[in-house]
Amino acid sequence: MTGRRTYVVACLAGHGIGPEITAAASRALGGLAREHGFAVEELHPPFDTEALTRSGHPLPAATRQATASADAVLVAGDAAPALEGLRAALDLGARVTRVLDDTGEATTFAPLHDGGDRLDARPRVRDRAHA
Repeated sequence: MTGRRTYVVACLAGHGIGPEITAAASRALGGLAREHGFAVEELHPPFDTEALTRSGHPLPAATRQATASADAVLVAGDAAPALEGLRAALDLGARVTRVLDDTGEATTFAPLHDGGDRLDARPRVRDRAHA
């Protein structure tokens, strides 16, 4: 991957359907990386219930360090209580929501802070006859 920028992403899956959501997001991120010529190195530190089971704390020091050193943090859901421990330490800027409708797929990037800029991105619409 010579000449390509590599971004480190800390993936916090949590529990429940979090691992499934994180896996789907990881595949999408990999596709974007290939399409736009960058690389992604994923870190998967224990988080929330998984971390509680392993270490007795929902947000252990190793997870805090992984998120602090990453270029981005991918969280499967914003309802995990352990996420509150990261909000103050990180500059969390946007919420990403993927929506399927009758015109195709749309991805919305919404700021987490009042007064932030709203960004919308629509991927290329594929001809469903050839998909």
